[in-house]
Amino acid sequence: MSELHEGQTGSFAVTGGKGFHIQLSNGWNLSVQFGYGNYCENRYERDGDALTFLDSLSQRCRAGKPIGDLVEKMTSQRCENAEIAIWGSVPADVAPLLKAGGGGDIPWISFGYDEVQGYVTPDRVVEILMLLKASDGVLAHAEVQEKIQALFRENEAV
Repeated sequence: MSELHEGQTGSFAVTGGKGFHIQLSNGWNLSVQFGYGNYCENRYERDGDALTFLDSLSQRCRAGKPIGDLVEKMTSQRCENAEIAIWGSVPADVAPLLKAGGGGDIPWISFGYDEVQGYVTPDRVVEILMLLKASDGVLAHAEVQEKIQALFRENEAV
C-alpha cells in the first residue's frame, strides 16, 4: 500500500528511467510514463528500453568502446505525450475504513475502461495535477474520478 506519513509534504520519484511519480501532500499520486512499452509515442522505441540499454552497455564495455552517448540517450528521453495513472495514498489508520467500505487498499482512478490513460499531452497532465491538488484528497475519490473522466470525454468530443 502507498501510505502518506504524517507531516509529509509530498515527493517525487524517478521510475525505471522512463518516467516519474509525484505524490501530493493531500495523498494523490500521479504516474507519468513515456518510455518503451507505455501508451505513448515512444511505445515501440526499443532504444529507450532499460534491458536494451544494459545489453548495449555491456557490449560496448566488453569491446572497450565509449559509452557516454549511450548513457546520454538513455537518461534524456523525450516524448510528446505519456501514459498516466492516478491513485491515492491513505494514512494507515484510514486504510481499514476503505476495506470495510468494500474498497481495496489503494483507491485508483478509473478512466472508464482502465486504470491507465495513454497519449496524454503535457498540458492535460498539468490540468490533472491542478485538479488533484485542489481536491479534498483521497476521500473525494468519486468527485475527482468524475472530473478527470469528464476531461477525457471533453477531449473525445472535439
